[in-house]
Amino acid sequence: MDVETRSRQKKLIFSPDIAYDVVIIGAGSAGISCALMAHERGLRALLIEEAVLCSNLYNVPSIEDCPFLDFGRISGHEVAAYFVKRFLALDLEILYEKVVAIHEVTGRLKHVLTSQRTVYARSVVVACGMSNKKVIIRNSQKFYGRGVSYCAPCDIAFYLKQPVMITGLGENLVKAALYLSGYAKHVYVVTRSSLIQGAATLVRDVMKEPKITFYLESEVERLDGKEKLESIRIYKNGDHSESVLDVSVLFIYEAIEGNADFLDSSPGIEVTDELLVRTGVTMQTGVAGIYAIGGVREGGGKRLIVAVSDALVAVNHIQNYLYFLK
Repeated sequence: MDVETRSRQKKLIFSPDIAYDVVIIGAGSAGISCALMAHERGLRALLIEEAVLCSNLYNVPSIEDCPFLDFGRISGHEVAAYFVKRFLALDLEILYEKVVAIHEVTGRLKHVLTSQRTVYARSVVVACGMSNKKVIIRNSQKFYGRGVSYCAPCDIAFYLKQPVMITGLGENLVKAALYLSGYAKHVYVVTRSSLIQGAATLVRDVMKEPKITFYLESEVERLDGKEKLESIRIYKNGDHSESVLDVSVLFIYEAIEGNADFLDSSPGIEVTDELLVRTGVTMQTGVAGIYAIGGVREGGGKRLIVAVSDALVAVNHIQNYLYFLK
């Protein structure tokens, strides 16, 4: 199911006299869920998105954490398309700009600053998600876009039936490796971990796949090639051995961090070293009327069901907050 990931932007008016009940920063699964729920409760909501709706969901090979979905058989692309379709059908207000700061955080009206204007809101929900860190491997910058990729579903079409390598940590690395095995000639997985990380069913499936080879306790040391990536040297930490593999693409799933760097100048909102936002059980930050949900919330993780649940909790609390706001 394909739908437009950008909507026709209405003519929006920004004034403190007609401030929004809630401004939601980020249009991933958490942000869109929040916008839909706010609309259902009669709140005037504005969604602010820098790029496209549900962009990160399109990179997820499969969704396995929602009991109300077809377990393990529905892709992130399909779920993203559903979210976007629901959002566009309601013709909700959206602004495609980059948020750079939130000012006047303790006032009755919060000032959400974008790259072009100030938006006034009685409450704010930070739902801007997480991103893969750009890691530095020797020669990785040279081959970015010519053999180095941070998104397996996006770029595997360029390397069908070729040997590929993926490096990183965690369950998402293993999921991506299993996804790649359906398209690549062979998948080499390089990880610093001493074991395969993931749910038992996922580990079982990946262990049964003959097209996947794991290099545990290992690191990618260097990338080589002329115009494009041609080979990769890996280093095994245990026995200090090295291997060179002929592959034309390296997918990096190394580490993730939150997208909350724009909150540095917002007093009272606590942001961790990983750029994640600390909240209480109501999703409210240390500042009344400002919330964080989904992947950007510390402890939120990258689970669809958590993103939707966070949105519900936040909207319920926002209703109470706005009722007593003077």
